[in-house]
Amino acid sequence: AVYLSHKISYAGWDGYVKPLNMSYIKHMDAPRFDQEKKNIGVFCDSYYPFHKEYKHRYGLLNPKQFYKQLELFLISMKNTLKLDDVIIAQHPNSLLEEIKYISSIDLVYGNTQEVLSKAKYCWSFASDSAGIATAYGVKTENVNFQNLLPIELQNRILQKSKSLGIKLICYDGKKINTKYNPGIYGKYLNSIYK
Repeated sequence: AVYLSHKISYAGWDGYVKPLNMSYIKHMDAPRFDQEKKNIGVFCDSYYPFHKEYKHRYGLLNPKQFYKQLELFLISMKNTLKLDDVIIAQHPNSLLEEIKYISSIDLVYGNTQEVLSKAKYCWSFASDSAGIATAYGVKTENVNFQNLLPIELQNRILQKSKSLGIKLICYDGKKINTKYNPGIYGKYLNSIYK
């Protein structure tokens, strides 16, 4: 387990957990990795097109379209930040269905903590796994695909970004934008989250 110093932490898909106090626990058997940083970025995949909770809450998401856009985003970030490599850390529930939709980005399964310990950047859709990156001092940013994700999920990503003070990057498959603007919902959301 990773114990973070955030005042608010999120638990699963529902609600908030507000701890009464924060305890720091030393795990004697916790894996220790060489923390020499490499010039890489890691995306913690939420496995949305195949994730059972996603399907139950939001319906279907086209995996070909989703993973193509994820690849384009990661290639753009690699070029913009002049990274040596970008890696997708697969979701623990993955049954490897996503592999056939990803052709130009390396994937890792079961080694998320190790690759994050060496990364310079971490991106996710506000995944709890990004807390591992925070614990290792990795620059962590949340991502939103405004053209693909349902507004309720975009809302959750925005809410989590604001509460944890994490930068939100919006990507529509063509350009990166760091200002959240979900179109017709913009005024409504801006009135809620000021």
